[in-house]
Amino acid sequence: MSFVEYLKAQQPLIYQTFINARKNNVLSHAYLIKGDQSTPTLETALYLAKSLICESGNYFACEHCPSCIRFDKGNYADFILLNAQKENLKVADIDNLTKRFSETSLEKKGISIYIIHHVENMNRESVNALLKFLEEPSTNIFAFLTTENESKVLPTILSRCQHLKLLPDKKNIVIENVLKKGVDKLDGELLINFASEENALINLANDDSYKLVKNIFLGYIKSLNDSLLDGYYYLQTEAVGIIKTKEQIRLFIDLLANFFKEMLYIDLNIKKTDYSLNDYLENIAKSIKNKEECYKQIMFIRGQIELNVTIALILEHIGYIIYQGGKK
Repeated sequence: MSFVEYLKAQQPLIYQTFINARKNNVLSHAYLIKGDQSTPTLETALYLAKSLICESGNYFACEHCPSCIRFDKGNYADFILLNAQKENLKVADIDNLTKRFSETSLEKKGISIYIIHHVENMNRESVNALLKFLEEPSTNIFAFLTTENESKVLPTILSRCQHLKLLPDKKNIVIENVLKKGVDKLDGELLINFASEENALINLANDDSYKLVKNIFLGYIKSLNDSLLDGYYYLQTEAVGIIKTKEQIRLFIDLLANFFKEMLYIDLNIKKTDYSLNDYLENIAKSIKNKEECYKQIMFIRGQIELNVTIALILEHIGYIIYQGGKK
């Protein structure tokens, strides 16, 4: 999954706003990207910044052209990232930024871009220095500021930026509500993909068939975490004797497919900050080289369930695909 697909599916307002601005040549010289801790504020700022210098001619970064590649490697000369989450920004940092961008662009594109991550953490002196820069923007200088706490950003900064709001994941709200009603956190995280209504999710969490499949799924994930080969053996020796119905194999595949989608988000640096399976996700993601292809194959296999294919063969096929996905 590419970042532009994430924006289109999860952040449609930002997606369309950026397209319209580029299509009509009305880009703002300063954007404030705001969202809570679960949203990828910095990643969004980096992607939109990269889109401005992409050589593909599209509205969003292609990720493959020389400029995109150099940007990702930190080799794009006319780009500066100041991270106020990691360090206290001083007036000198803003002065250096101003001085650098007052000089002739080094890149042929002629566009200079800077990002200030967690602008709410800047002290008043550095903010005042930044304001002078924002008040008189040059034609080809663009700023992307990010914040997770808009209330701490000075009004003078807010008034000089176009605001882009990252929407929180509505699923988190449902999970929080069912946890208050006794549902286990992991059950909420797994089942939110199947039931967006609270009572439906609670009923699923109490279903014996779900509990059986969940145990097999977790056993498989833990085996994969040890090694992809251990995961392959687990499906052949453990799962095959327990998963017996089409409903159960369908649920197992759906749980696995959602796990792989979360791994794809890791590749984009988009992941849930407090997800119960994060450690497994990150470790297994390092072992599987072609996660997107594995995901596609898993979904293809799901479509074969209604055919006269044995459950044992389906599990064997899934195990082999994921095992092979870890090879170069």
